[in-house]
Amino acid sequence: MKASREQQLEWMTDTIEFLGERFPSLTPKDLKELENIGMRFCSPVISNAEAVETADAQQEPAAA
Repeated sequence: MKASREQQLEWMTDTIEFLGERFPSLTPKDLKELENIGMRFCSPVISNAEAVETADAQQEPAAA
């Protein structure tokens, strides 16, 4: 969730190349659709990661 856009693109490029090699029946159109879906997954509409980390850091340890 905290990867830069460049890191996301690099990871996605590597992943799509792997999928193309692993599943040769996938067409270029299929691979492009998978890339688009993957990039949408990498960029959620609402980013709650920072809010969750802040809340976790503020919680006190539970009593045993």
